[in-house]
Amino acid sequence: MEASSKRERLKKAERLLKFGKVRLDMKSGGRFYFTVKGEHEIHDVIIDLENKRSSCTCMFWTMKQEKCSHILACELYLKKMKKKT
Repeated sequence: MEASSKRERLKKAERLLKFGKVRLDMKSGGRFYFTVKGEHEIHDVIIDLENKRSSCTCMFWTMKQEKCSHILACELYLKKMKKKT
């Protein structure tokens, strides 16, 4: 069940990125600040590459402290951005 849940979050993350729901707002050192338009709400995501941490304002992240689809979408965004450079 857990593997399926992770798979579903990744699929959702890919859709968020594909449909332009991920916006990089600011970069400061190794920290990236994003806004992600979820299905029902707008979420703030921080990806901290230096400290290998991430956070999101969504309920899933708040309750489980596991990577949500919003964080995964931002990580995909960064991978895509890295490939372009």
